[in-house]
This record gives sequence, C-alpha cells and structure tokens, in this order.
Amino acid sequence: MVAIPQATQADLTGTPESPVSSLITQQAQLIAAEAGHDHWDPALIYNWVRKNIRTEWYWGSMKGAEETLRQRGGNDADQAALLIALLRSAGYPARFVHGTIEFFPGLDAALAAAGIDDPERLPAFFQAAGIPCEAIRDGGAVSNVRIEHIWVETLIPYANYRGLVD
Repeated sequence: MVAIPQATQADLTGTPESPVSSLITQQAQLIAAEAGHDHWDPALIYNWVRKNIRTEWYWGSMKGAEETLRQRGGNDADQAALLIALLRSAGYPARFVHGTIEFFPGLDAALAAAGIDDPERLPAFFQAAGIPCEAIRDGGAVSNVRIEHIWVETLIPYANYRGLVD
C-alpha cells in the first residue's frame, strides 16, 4: 500500500510558476462555462489542458502557467504549472511530481509527437531537446525510452466525484 500525502496550504497557494491570478481564474471559469457547468470540475480542467495545449519538447520550465496559456503550448513542466494553477484557482490542492516514465503501450505516440518514424532516432531526439533519457532495448532494438518527466498530483473528494467520460 502506498501512503498518500495529505494536502497542505502550499498545495492551494499560487507560486511564481503557477499563480492563482485573474488570467488563470478567468480561464478556469471559461472552462466550466463552456462545458455548461456552474462549478469547476477537475476532470474538465485536465481535459481542457490535454486538448488545448500542444506539447513542446524542451527540458525544464521556461514559460510558467500564464505564458503556457497565452501561447497554448509548453513542455511537461509548463503544462503541469498551468494545470496546477487552474486546479488551485478552482480550490483543488495540487502539486508537482517528478520522476521517470516510459511510453505505453509502445512508441507510436512518442514517434508521432516527435515527428520521426525510426525508434532508433528517438533517444537522440530527446537528448537534443535536453531531456534526460535512456533507451530501453529488446533484442538490440529500441523498444521504449525512459525519460524524466513532471506531472501533477491533486486531491479530489471521492464521495461526490465520479469523473468525466470523454
């Protein structure tokens, strides 16, 4: 069993990278209004970021939440900053999580996102973007890539939340 850390006041407070600003709060309100809701739904917020913010490949935070929103694009760290700011503005505690990921169920999505068709070139693509990575080989061929990644952890009240079917 994994212990889930409790939310703290810091998980609700704006930061320079994830401010709870008028721009961010207006966007959260717009997301709810466009969905016909009078409340902020964390699944709607997540799906809005997933569908409306394009993925860019670079290492580290370069834009923060507001600039990622303005440009409608950013890497994992900047998209996470935007998602955290939107969630916090809606009253949901959220924080950054850092770790490594592998692509699932295979490399097709990673190849498409990188715009290349040869799995052997994928590690070089991430290295050129400054993203720490490791090729995973099976029978001598690249079968996956492990990269450092940043994502979001949030606390959602289970009793009255049933998710979003998309």
